[in-house]
Amino acid sequence: MKFALLEDKKPFEQTYLLSEADRWVFLQEAIDLFTHKRQGHLIHRCYLTQDALRYGGLFSSRKESYMKAGEICVIKNSGGLISDLASHSDGVIGIENGPGMRSAMIDKSIPFFSQIEGLHTWVGRDISPVSIDIMNDVMRDALPNVRIISDMSDFQTSAYPTTMGLGRKALVEFGMTTGNMEGFPQDGFPYHVIKADLQAHRARLSEGDIYAFTFDCNQNGNEVERAYNSEYTTLWGRELLRSMQSELPIMGDFDPDSYVFKSEWVASSHGGFNYMIATRRMKFQIANVVVTIEKGEGWGITNSFKLPIDMLQPLADETGYKLTIHHSKDKRIAFPAFIAC
Repeated sequence: MKFALLEDKKPFEQTYLLSEADRWVFLQEAIDLFTHKRQGHLIHRCYLTQDALRYGGLFSSRKESYMKAGEICVIKNSGGLISDLASHSDGVIGIENGPGMRSAMIDKSIPFFSQIEGLHTWVGRDISPVSIDIMNDVMRDALPNVRIISDMSDFQTSAYPTTMGLGRKALVEFGMTTGNMEGFPQDGFPYHVIKADLQAHRARLSEGDIYAFTFDCNQNGNEVERAYNSEYTTLWGRELLRSMQSELPIMGDFDPDSYVFKSEWVASSHGGFNYMIATRRMKFQIANVVVTIEKGEGWGITNSFKLPIDMLQPLADETGYKLTIHHSKDKRIAFPAFIAC
């Protein structure tokens, strides 16, 4: 289905410094969300504002979060091991997808990349202009002898910057951005999406280059829901709705403060499905699409799939990698390194 306003492409006010083309993509993503055509596809829009990054940091700092449950410890303990894997005569190029918020860079990026021997370049890739500003500030001070390249791009589709130079590439995602795959609960676990993502990364890597990510492989649904449901995720989710309200042509009764965040675990899909739930009835229009939502209804803004650890070796075998796995003592947090071969 096409929408007249999308075809006309009339300009509307820009507030978050997104390009005009990207704002039209954002509009289509929002329409797909409000019409329940897609679900869980907006993680890359959830950190557009300074407040969104701040609430995300407060959420992650809670003792229930996977960061505090062991991710930070695994990162600190694994940096030296991955440094050994990445050793190369031309040095190492560190590439981080989605560095995100200031606290994440301080707790994860800096401790990890400070351990990589021979690191001569660090590339931070993020779609958020706010995150780009933070990495220019934080990472330049933290790695004074390393060249810092801030790359504002959709790292899931864009090529690497051509200015990185020579060396072994060590590509890292903390929190496994790929785990925030879109989809509906009834679709099941999207194994094919992770496989395609690994294949896409492999196409950009040379033999011996590394793709590593941390992820929470916890399958305890009660723990997952406790970890995600908080006042901070409600505030964080409302910031996404505020971004839509300011950036997109939305008219009528659309009130970000009249939504609360709710995460629901679906064991058969190995995933937590994250919704913004309306606390009252609302009716509004986005572009030429009229949306009515009743109290208690919601939209799935993001998903958080928990990749079972026993899926890692088959994924490596099917996508052209050797595999080494670092993990926490309780095996809840894993840090696999996929080595291109």
